[in-house]
Amino acid sequence: TYNERKEYEKLEKEIENLEYDKKVLETAFTKADMPYDDLADMSARIGTVIEQIEEKTARWLELSEYL
Repeated sequence: TYNERKEYEKLEKEIENLEYDKKVLETAFTKADMPYDDLADMSARIGTVIEQIEEKTARWLELSEYL
């Protein structure tokens, strides 16, 4: 349907943006002079980003079967 097609396209963009966020966070982890609190915050953030990528990718794959 039209709505599924729009959701599919939206998910593609969201996944792409989340993948970019993940790379930025992974790069930031390489900085050795980062305070522990910042590392803990970034670790939590990257966990959330990975979870969102997995959820959105699962839905994207589900929609791709119908389109």
